[in-house]
Amino acid sequence: MLFRSRLHVAAVVLGEAAGKGNANAMQALKKFLDDGTLKHFALEPLGMAAAVGNAEALDLLLHGQRQYGFLENSICFAIEPAAKSNQPPAVNYFVDLALDPKTAQNHFYGVSWMIKDVLESATTNGNSQAKQALDKFLVVYNR
Repeated sequence: MLFRSRLHVAAVVLGEAAGKGNANAMQALKKFLDDGTLKHFALEPLGMAAAVGNAEALDLLLHGQRQYGFLENSICFAIEPAAKSNQPPAVNYFVDLALDPKTAQNHFYGVSWMIKDVLESATTNGNSQAKQALDKFLVVYNR
């Protein structure tokens, strides 16, 4: 248990450093992704780096489901801060989820609520595509 805690803390420190532009920290997080037992420790730190504008971290997360086998729900939690800071690729990810007719039925409450919250935030920031997606999502979600 102590080892897992230390790995988590190390990954978080790397995420903070990667968010500040430290290329070595970003490389270390990529090494986590290449290791089957460590890759899940990289989700939160990559999300932290993406939230402050690290495009590479956001790209790794957006392609993580296909490339690394991450669950869609896990990716949603990791990119939520980037989407709330109105980064278009992250917002578009949630727009795509909202427009998928199965999304509102297939995600547990936390992710459905998150989709709604992110799209409301993007709508407030003037994203018309997010507004349209939110309207369609709410029709299905509120059934």
